[in-house]
Amino acid sequence: MSAVAAPIALPQRRLVSILSPDRFDLLGADGSLLPAGSTDYAAFVDHLTGTVFGRTLAERLDQPDAAEACDKLELLGFTDWRVPTRAELAPLIADGASEPATYAAIAPDTDDEWSYWTSSPVPGDEGFSFVVDFFYGDVDDVHRDGHRWVRPVRSLALPSGQ
Repeated sequence: MSAVAAPIALPQRRLVSILSPDRFDLLGADGSLLPAGSTDYAAFVDHLTGTVFGRTLAERLDQPDAAEACDKLELLGFTDWRVPTRAELAPLIADGASEPATYAAIAPDTDDEWSYWTSSPVPGDEGFSFVVDFFYGDVDDVHRDGHRWVRPVRSLALPSGQ
């Protein structure tokens, strides 16, 4: 197993509103800030939810394989990537938008024709988990053996003292 690279210093989390133009930061593979609309980004920070999202993984997976792929991911020097919760992924739906209902300038690799896995199970139905649909802008449930996209996530640490 190869050595894990030292984590890259990520931007400090800041408080923003859902419509704030400063809500997102695009990051290059070296952790540098990129201009909005860049297509060669490695990850983006959502300051509203305090999360860092990686690019969409290369293939659609069932939910157990999606969780395993995130668990094995090393990106920006971090290895604590995971499948996002419904509460983390759903805010990426652009309010008032539909077909597609995503922030295209922030995450241009989002496939708005397929839904994305969350790690949130459907209460009372252990075979199903929630997915976020970026075409219509809704949250639905799908059996965990279905194949969907996954966008890995990790939490953005708050600055020390907060």
